[in-house]
Amino acid sequence: MEYSTEPLTIKTKRSHSAPFFYSSVFSSLSFQYLVALPILLLIRSPIVLVVFSGFKKSPYKMIMSTQLSEDEIIQKISGNDLTIGSCASQALTYIGNKCGYDVRDFRGADSRWLFGQYTTSQKIAEAGGFVECDYNGFKIADRLLRNVEEGKEYFYTSGEHAAIIRKTGKKFEYLETQSKHIDENGFHPLTVNVLKKRFRTTKTRKLEGEKFLQKEVLIETSKISDSPNFKELLGYLNTDPKNQKREVPK
Repeated sequence: MEYSTEPLTIKTKRSHSAPFFYSSVFSSLSFQYLVALPILLLIRSPIVLVVFSGFKKSPYKMIMSTQLSEDEIIQKISGNDLTIGSCASQALTYIGNKCGYDVRDFRGADSRWLFGQYTTSQKIAEAGGFVECDYNGFKIADRLLRNVEEGKEYFYTSGEHAAIIRKTGKKFEYLETQSKHIDENGFHPLTVNVLKKRFRTTKTRKLEGEKFLQKEVLIETSKISDSPNFKELLGYLNTDPKNQKREVPK
């Protein structure tokens, strides 16, 4: 990957002790509003239950005796994405495996559509996440990353991508799981150039020629896995190994 190695660091103090929330409606045409939607499925509501009722769950099993290492999980779930858009569900698959569940992704079709619908900032707030809004995607990234604590992992959205991120020292890292090359899957430095090229973060986004507010989210992975609905959610993204829509890395 031809990404700059310049570290993305936040020099200012942590932004706020409580999340910022916004009530305006998410644009249905903006991908960065859609990639966070799996989080909302963790929160039981009549709308979510109706949506779930039309989709097939796949069983998953608890890994009892052989908890996989981080590297083993990354190797297990990574691959060239043939569905063109499994980033959010891939992040949840990683969280599920970290919790000891035998889960795979790249299900495609209806599952991918399901994980791209029905989101509101208020629902994300209920799950314990941070929501930021601005016309400039890089300003949003700056504010959200101030809340990242070392030693914790987070589900993070920016531009047109969602990924697991973490902080090591003063630097940030993101998890890549969608490359067809083995050595490109894993944690890499999260730089300004990566935000531009991998996440497609932009200073402005326009709809019919008019700039609109961008919204992004950050939520600690433990808040996701601690949800009482998390195990139920895993059944909707789990895929039989033979039916995964991915190219195994080489």
